[in-house]
Amino acid sequence: MSLAGFKSIREMHELEFRSLNVLIGANGAGKSNLISFFKLLNFGMTNSLKEYVGRAGYANSLLHFGSQQTKQISASLAFRMDGGTNTYELKLSHAAEDSLIYTEEAVVWHQDGHPRPDRTVLGFGVEKTLLNDPQRQADPKVRVVRAVLAGARVYQFHDTSATAPLRSKCEIDQNHQLFDHGGNLPAVLFYLKERHPATYEIIVDIVRQVAPFLEGFMLEPDKLNPRFIALRWREKGTPHELGVHQLSDGSLRFMALATLLNLPAGDMPGILIIDEPELGLHPAAIQVLTGLLQAASTRSQVIVSTQSVTLINQMEAEDLIVVEREGGQSVFHRPEVGTLQDWLSDYALGELWEKNVIGGRP
Repeated sequence: MSLAGFKSIREMHELEFRSLNVLIGANGAGKSNLISFFKLLNFGMTNSLKEYVGRAGYANSLLHFGSQQTKQISASLAFRMDGGTNTYELKLSHAAEDSLIYTEEAVVWHQDGHPRPDRTVLGFGVEKTLLNDPQRQADPKVRVVRAVLAGARVYQFHDTSATAPLRSKCEIDQNHQLFDHGGNLPAVLFYLKERHPATYEIIVDIVRQVAPFLEGFMLEPDKLNPRFIALRWREKGTPHELGVHQLSDGSLRFMALATLLNLPAGDMPGILIIDEPELGLHPAAIQVLTGLLQAASTRSQVIVSTQSVTLINQMEAEDLIVVEREGGQSVFHRPEVGTLQDWLSDYALGELWEKNVIGGRP
């Protein structure tokens, strides 16, 4: 992936992602900005770029140091496939009313062993991605890139306030995929209980490792309005059903994470991006979470940002991407694993981060 002109990322050249990728760095280094770009792609794939730009504070907030200095955002995402590489090229330019428009989109297929790639420019100067244009989807390159980008999902379960979607009822048929804020968690759990009972029991067992007080979930449609379902549960030693508002923030977030990271293969996003999943979790819960992330990375490509030393302690140095702020821009690099071997015989990886041996510190 290459990216230029987006927020604090002036120019990022060919950052390669592994199966598991853990972004570490100081506050304000730019970890969340990279994740925000994936969020932009999420909105773009649903023809909602204008909504994303408005929510983010309009184009001047997204362009590196504003439109006076940066006129466009450009990106290239290359996806390795069997027999070759598919690439999506994107340019977003500043437009009227402090908005962004697609000034160029292109898809490329480079088959192994062929000297020249097959590149198709989709169009210029439009408000919505042309990947969704039915006519252009006649091109197999477009269909493949569209499918990959549609399967790249950003999740953040930070909002657990009293009025948060994560604590609300939802429609029972909202079970196609877990929402980015987890607001349809009871519908997804109900679907898993009915159609994938083995997976559902695994999720319940994992949640009990962090919340041993949990007897089980009580997942049934609302009797007065069967179109809706709420997350209800029972505590060990009591016959009473309890509501989602009687769960702690950390317990609720972990339930959403455990569900997301254990979705069946057909329901798991192909590229899974999670912003600071350790928020509000006990160190013991973070240890369980780390194992879930590692297991999920065998089925999906996982990208995570974190500030947790506990989480990093259980990772491999090869999994880390260090993010630092240099000269007014975010810089991304992998640690030099060979130079860390002597250190790792005496210290855990998170301790080396605390000591600033691998960078990513203020």
